[in-house]
Amino acid sequence: DGLNAEIKLGIGPLLAATLMPRFLLGAFSGTWPYVVKVSTASAAPLIESLNAGELDIVLAPSQLNLHQERLHQRVVFPDRLVIIAGAQAPLVKLGRKVGKDDLANAKWIVAGAKAGIHGTETEIFHHLGLEAPSTRLSVTGDLMIPFELLKISDALVVLPERLFNLLGEKNGACILDADIPLVRRDISIWMRKSDQFRPEFLHFEKVFSRYLEQEEFLV
Repeated sequence: DGLNAEIKLGIGPLLAATLMPRFLLGAFSGTWPYVVKVSTASAAPLIESLNAGELDIVLAPSQLNLHQERLHQRVVFPDRLVIIAGAQAPLVKLGRKVGKDDLANAKWIVAGAKAGIHGTETEIFHHLGLEAPSTRLSVTGDLMIPFELLKISDALVVLPERLFNLLGEKNGACILDADIPLVRRDISIWMRKSDQFRPEFLHFEKVFSRYLEQEEFLV
């Protein structure tokens, strides 16, 4: 194909289902001067692969509790966590703000429990004065399982607000109006410090930032 350069890109499953398909049209249509090879996984294995030199760029949450000494990050997509209710959750029909007592006995799906991210369900429960629930289901690295369950159950799950809103058909799943703390879940572009000025990496960062601006995702 005449291209010598390549970028090995790592992204999470929620990004893969929302921001990325339209953006990657640029690579697919052949307008970028390098080949893009995409891998999807949760944040922890993506950052491990970046540190190991197996990936070049990772789009992942900024708030990571992983080894970052050799890495450079820049926030490109601000976001926050919210509580998502399944289609059959009685809390959806309360007609008022959901409080501590309403959430105390809810059924929770924990998404991304092993992703290596600061600021998850635990922080929200702590703010509300609740003990973290004894979860019967925890899912990491997959999007379809929790979303299919939201369609057919009364489960609750904590997810990034703006990325959730970018999903297509939600089949009744919705954001609860709940009194919870502001827990950031910003997305950063991550790369090794030694690579941050490579021309193809600078090009990728530029076109991704331009894409977000054009689609008004930075608003």
